[in-house]
Amino acid sequence: MPDEACRVTRFRFSVSYCFSQIDEFLTGEDDPEDGEPSTAIRLLQAVGQMKIVTVEDCQRLLGEMRSYKQAFDKAFAANIKLLQTYDGNVETAYQQVVQLMELAQRKRQVSPYLTEFSDNGKQWALLVWDTIDQLKIDMVNHNRDDDEFSPENYFSAKTRPECESSFHDATESLTTLTQRYDRISQLARQGSYWQFNAELSNLIQETADYHKRFTFNAGCINQYSSILNDIVDWLNNNTVANVQEENAAKLKKQNDVNKQFQGRIQDLRDDTQLVTETFLQYATNKIDKTKYLETIMVTDGNTLISRIELFQSSVKTDTIEPLKEMITDARDDLKSRYREALNFAVSMDTYLEDAYFYRRASRMNIWRLPVPNIDNPSSPVNAKETLDMWEVWDQNMPILKFVQVNFLCFAALPTWPLLITSLLLKKVAM
Repeated sequence: MPDEACRVTRFRFSVSYCFSQIDEFLTGEDDPEDGEPSTAIRLLQAVGQMKIVTVEDCQRLLGEMRSYKQAFDKAFAANIKLLQTYDGNVETAYQQVVQLMELAQRKRQVSPYLTEFSDNGKQWALLVWDTIDQLKIDMVNHNRDDDEFSPENYFSAKTRPECESSFHDATESLTTLTQRYDRISQLARQGSYWQFNAELSNLIQETADYHKRFTFNAGCINQYSSILNDIVDWLNNNTVANVQEENAAKLKKQNDVNKQFQGRIQDLRDDTQLVTETFLQYATNKIDKTKYLETIMVTDGNTLISRIELFQSSVKTDTIEPLKEMITDARDDLKSRYREALNFAVSMDTYLEDAYFYRRASRMNIWRLPVPNIDNPSSPVNAKETLDMWEVWDQNMPILKFVQVNFLCFAALPTWPLLITSLLLKKVAM
């Protein structure tokens, strides 16, 4: 009996501490104007604000890419669309010529339309040739002074050195193709179909070679804009508004969980009060040890101890563990966003002047070492000492090497405070 009384007495102090922690953690107002939110809500708000800091950093690093995309579209988008249309017409003319030639082989007579479609194929091939050549000239010799958001070179030696020679190969391929269409037109005018087998085979091979060249050249022309399109799409999907929407959904979910616990918290408050009052009666000799133990050990057919322990367990399972998972997800999210942003910067780096992204990165808040602020969630606290950027990223280090070598050190800057934050949950879960 003495051992049991001691255990129950220790439990009484544990219950009081447990209740104060859980009550503070889960009890609060949904609307800040009505009072202070619960610790759980403020914790989520603080973590969500860290995600906003990350998104703002990524926008600082890549935000100007929208202007670079607009400059490119303004200068070249119309010609690129025209080129794609011309190429489609080349393909259509080619298919028509092949069909007419196959028909001529079956009937052993030349279709009167063969000459017309051969001339069309030649015309579209020449238009493709002219457009590709003009695009190459414009993109290589563009005047950067016309727009500050133009790259150093669309395909310089350090970006796509193979593109320059490929444009020459493409013009040769188009020359061969136009010559083939001339030969087909000549045969059609002569009414001869005996040489069509050889001509058809040559046309198929030369058209395939043309499309191979065209595809490669289209890649040279479109690579820059494709990277920009991917970056702008990513930026549009990683906005402060989007993160705020995500944060609001998580806060609503946590508020719903808190509300589910409100009635049970009142039960815990009543049970805690009963334990305290019973202990005081026992301590002042108003009840004996037997009554003391009976009251605490058995109440309404259930042990008071088991009810309280069950509640503690449910708080841990339904609230603490999900919050810890959310914080872990937030850490992963921060790391992922920074990595994706830097990888995009690597892909654009070869088109821009030296140290462009280094200068942009120097404006990021990450170097101020922000940490979650549970007391004032909307305003992250900066560490007492900021970090000099060069300690992690030397200006002479290319961005590719920085991402390959120092990214983990960089990513640890915003994620370690979240690790510390998750440790705060342990004292509630005890």
